[in-house]
Amino acid sequence: MAIPDFQSFFIPVLHATADGKEHSSSEIREKLAATLNLSSDDLDQKLPSGTQTVFANRVTWSTVYLTKAGALKRPRRGIFQITDRGRQLLSQYPNRFTKQALSCIQSSSPSAKVSWKKVQSKKRRPTTYSFLRTQPGRRRRI
Repeated sequence: MAIPDFQSFFIPVLHATADGKEHSSSEIREKLAATLNLSSDDLDQKLPSGTQTVFANRVTWSTVYLTKAGALKRPRRGIFQITDRGRQLLSQYPNRFTKQALSCIQSSSPSAKVSWKKVQSKKRRPTTYSFLRTQPGRRRRI
């Protein structure tokens, strides 16, 4: 069986944390691997970079999106806990939902902390001009 895309992990991640307790990333991955009946070959499949497994990468991205949408909270690094919004998502979408559904929920929530818009860096480039004197008292930029 091929490993599903990260959006397919939204519901299983919420089910894995549905008891309301704090769960580590590795604990969530173990629960999902058992729930989805993934073979050891599937779990050992690496990304093209060779640094991480495909399974761990996709579970991590699903937790990132769920945390940004407010469905999970991170009490500390690597620890996740379901929120009321996560329970609401489980009742509204029992089978599957996508990141577009998360962005709709995010935009309709006034208490949302994280914006989905990409934040652009406000670094200033140093302004350097070379000036030539063309006439006395006048300068021209080049």
